[in-house]
Amino acid sequence: MAASNTECGRYLETFKSYENKAATSIQEREEKEFLPRLTKVLTNVRSINKTDVSTLLDVFGNLSNICNASQQQLVLCPGLGEKKVKRLFQALHQPFERKVKPKSDIAVEQETNLEDNDDQPRPIDTNEAAH
Repeated sequence: MAASNTECGRYLETFKSYENKAATSIQEREEKEFLPRLTKVLTNVRSINKTDVSTLLDVFGNLSNICNASQQQLVLCPGLGEKKVKRLFQALHQPFERKVKPKSDIAVEQETNLEDNDDQPRPIDTNEAAH
């Protein structure tokens, strides 16, 4: 949605200029160099910046050593405080799987009763439902 006719015109001009071009012309370029790729990964951790990534590489040498470092080792890096170290350590050691509730638990949570034609749903009391 455009805020003005001028902005709308710019969107249309841009759209028209890319109309017959390949999709790769607007896609993000994937870095092939190690340092920019590592920087992109590690700066996804809140408060870790490019300087921190450079410091970590200078101290530990490679990503494997950074991942295997303890919190006590990480906190010794200049510019990395306890909060940054804690966030980085958690990000590197958290499991990558998402915990999914069993379908039966979700169904129980979603069930509701309407009481006295009141439009506000009320969770089912499992003790009440059993009787």
